[in-house]
Amino acid sequence: MRFKLIALDIDGTLLNSRKQIGPRTKQALHDAAAAGIKIVLCTGRRYRSTLPILDLLGIKPIVVVHGGSLVKDSRTHETIYKHGLPFKLAEAILVFLKKYDVSPLVILDAFPHGPDFVIEDDRAGKPEFLRYIQGASGHYLVSREFANVPRKKMLEIALFDKMGSLTTLLHSLKQEFRTRITAHVLLFGSYRNQCDCLEIFDRGTSKWNALIHVAQQFGITDGEIIAAGDDVNDLEMIEKAGFGIAMGNARDELKEVADLVTGTYDEEGVADFVEQILE
Repeated sequence: MRFKLIALDIDGTLLNSRKQIGPRTKQALHDAAAAGIKIVLCTGRRYRSTLPILDLLGIKPIVVVHGGSLVKDSRTHETIYKHGLPFKLAEAILVFLKKYDVSPLVILDAFPHGPDFVIEDDRAGKPEFLRYIQGASGHYLVSREFANVPRKKMLEIALFDKMGSLTTLLHSLKQEFRTRITAHVLLFGSYRNQCDCLEIFDRGTSKWNALIHVAQQFGITDGEIIAAGDDVNDLEMIEKAGFGIAMGNARDELKEVADLVTGTYDEEGVADFVEQILE
């Protein structure tokens, strides 16, 4: 069998519009795992919010979370790879963001005993920000002192707002920090909280770079990887995997570089291609 690892985005790919995993998709992935193919979920989600998806799937794979800044073994919760955000760079980004009407989240690798992220205020901010933190109730820390944030646990800085505002801010960030950061805007509201998300990482952080680390542990080459997704943080792994798949509901830039455009997330497009490689 040519392919030894299937890398899947979650929202807009594995999950349908009802936040469910279709029965064909679930069966196909169980069949692939039984055939010895590694299943790796690659998501921008927090690790904590990824775990319920694994319960739905019924498989406990290695997961790439927080956009590639963290890799966890979901069976043991062990961190097996991390590309954190350096303290000085995070500090500079937060100072820069003070000029804008935004409420940044400093995302941490502190599961299960620590907070998922730190914010300055949970009672004021854009509606999109407030909706997001309401969904994470009990799993964040409010602190106005950045010095209190655990330096070695920082992964990324995230912002929630409307697409237009975030796209303008992204342009300013790239002008200011140039090659020091990796940043993008995700169509977050299409699937969950009716808001979009700007993610800011250390340079070189990506789902693909984290996925390469996982594949190498199993002696799997780039050409033996299938990768599927729908948003801009999936673009690199779709371009560089042995076979890249864009969902039917994917952004156009992914469809342009994919080897295959499969069905939409509501048509169980994941099942379509997994069933084919198992034939």
